[in-house]
Amino acid sequence: MFIQNPSYRASLIFPACMVGRTESRYYAGLFYPVFMLKFHMEYFDVVFPLNIGPLTYRRPLAYNGPIRPGMLVRAEIKRSIRHGIVIGRASHQYEAALKTVLGVSFDEPIISLSMLSLLRWMAGYYLVTEGLALKSMFPVEVFEKTGMKGNRKTHDRLQPGINSRPISGYTDADLRASHEIASTIRESINKGGYRTYLLHAPSADYEISYLLDILNVVRNAIILVPEMSHMEQLSPIMQGILGERLAVLHGRLSKARKRDTLHRIISGDSDIVLGTRPAVFAPLKSVFLIWVLQEHNRSYKNLEGLRYNGRDVAVKRGYLDRATVVLSSTTPSVESFYNTLNAKYIMLKSDASVKRPRVEVINMKTTKRIAPYLSKRAVDAASCIKEGEGAIFLINRKGYSMIQCKECDYIEACPECSVPLIYYKDRRIMKCHYCGYESDMSDTCRRCGGCRLETIGAGTQRIASDIKRYLDVEPLRLDRDVLRSDSQLRALTDTIREDRVIVGTKIITGRLPRKGAFKLCTFLNPDINLNIPDFRSGELLFQELFNLSEYVRPDGLLIIQTGMPDNYVFKSIRKYSHTDFYREELRRRKALFYPPFSHIILAIITSKADMSRDLADALSGTADKIEVIGPVRDVRRGINTWKILLKSQSKVRLHAYAQGLIKDLGDRKGLRIMVDVDPILI
Repeated sequence: MFIQNPSYRASLIFPACMVGRTESRYYAGLFYPVFMLKFHMEYFDVVFPLNIGPLTYRRPLAYNGPIRPGMLVRAEIKRSIRHGIVIGRASHQYEAALKTVLGVSFDEPIISLSMLSLLRWMAGYYLVTEGLALKSMFPVEVFEKTGMKGNRKTHDRLQPGINSRPISGYTDADLRASHEIASTIRESINKGGYRTYLLHAPSADYEISYLLDILNVVRNAIILVPEMSHMEQLSPIMQGILGERLAVLHGRLSKARKRDTLHRIISGDSDIVLGTRPAVFAPLKSVFLIWVLQEHNRSYKNLEGLRYNGRDVAVKRGYLDRATVVLSSTTPSVESFYNTLNAKYIMLKSDASVKRPRVEVINMKTTKRIAPYLSKRAVDAASCIKEGEGAIFLINRKGYSMIQCKECDYIEACPECSVPLIYYKDRRIMKCHYCGYESDMSDTCRRCGGCRLETIGAGTQRIASDIKRYLDVEPLRLDRDVLRSDSQLRALTDTIREDRVIVGTKIITGRLPRKGAFKLCTFLNPDINLNIPDFRSGELLFQELFNLSEYVRPDGLLIIQTGMPDNYVFKSIRKYSHTDFYREELRRRKALFYPPFSHIILAIITSKADMSRDLADALSGTADKIEVIGPVRDVRRGINTWKILLKSQSKVRLHAYAQGLIKDLGDRKGLRIMVDVDPILI
């Protein structure tokens, strides 16, 4: 038999994004003592990539070598043979007849001690089992021995002999300012020890330039990008600098390619890793630098399985590996900016001057319109296309419009979700963008039977139609209805000329030509972003507007159409003032007790049966300094969903309360509970 050892459940809940120097000294002792073991263990705990905790086994009878934490072993579990990772000696000797490990795959650990500590922290902080944390951290290819090398190469932190000069030619950025920031980062890497820098770059080109200036000398580094499109832009440049030293990790690699890449990292043949969110777990023996590009990007949050944030895990890994961490962005997240105010991160900011396009905010309550969401001013400004200039019209809604009955004011809604249906004029259908429900367009109101139906609002189809009518040009429409896959989007955007007129949703941002490719950009409906039920809505809009400005030439124009021209987001972006935005955003968050002034956990509970009374009983106990919002119930397609938001200033109390809730509800039949720590969607 085997014994599950509950003592290995991680209890440390210190969040990666909030690690400071004082706390680092205090918590440093909590990670490593468990690994100061005698190597010849008789009983040891093994974690498998399954949703269970550690299991205790005997050492293999035929193996005389040392059993060390991080080694890959084979053992029987649930009547099958699986690979698992040794995480340490069992807490005490067992008299029961334990199962014996069947074999040791390699004589050396394939996972470092710091990565084992990270695994424990992941399990504790995100409230999951160690097995689920392991499964999320390492793909199955790590556990396959084909091509694995036992010996690792070791490297110094920096190799000045390669090429100590800054790399030029990629951007027009100020190389002097770039070199100064790179020198600060190189000095930190040389000194060793944990530090996190927040690099506030003046533009996307500067952000890349800073990175490239140290790539030619750094060793053992992980470079994270938020999305595949960013990696496809950066990978060829880094490949030209690093050659075979570069390993690229992402979810689209074939199984054989991923296995080969992981084994090159484990052996030390490749010591620089570039990748999307999962690359933060790259099995480097040691890490000297972790760089997170566009650290504010929401794509770093995993929304399936273990809902970790790759940026926060990067900071935690840097702390455990005593590495330098650089979080870079043109619009840093509010939480990261707040950490610089508390001296938990070190701010790096260039004084380089960057010319930006003029911003014009149009009051849609008073301005003259020629169509819904299309002001006369925006159309007049688009006259630049007659001179061969390009223009972007951004509207965050697909389809043509919504349909409203003028007799009863009813807006056609989805019978499943109760959200407005979107009319597609070309196919004469109504579609729900939330659940995918479709129906044919009706000539009468579904509520009162009236015949006076009219279109309200606008989507990409209607805007494209209006642009064609008023500007006598065929615009290129870019949205998920036209482009079903990222590969289609990449193939099309690669061919976009700078004189095109584009109508699209926000999927185009990050994928169009940069460095001022267009003369005009008009954001037609930004107020929709401010009205979503998310305390980060202002931050997200500010970041999107700043990103849009980088597509426009310095002598161009960014037009913002809004019914709220005095909103602090628009006032801040008009002056490109990050300081004004952060000051007001932090004031609002503090008043509402939202992060970074509190910590939040979202519990999502689903069941076919009505569990409202059970939830009420589970939440009836007193919660010391815990604010409980909800549960809010929603019923769709016969499935009940309840959302409960937990808020507290104390991370310890918050996690303890969430753990108690999981324990109270976990045994109920037919009920599923998902816990999201530090959610980005509430």
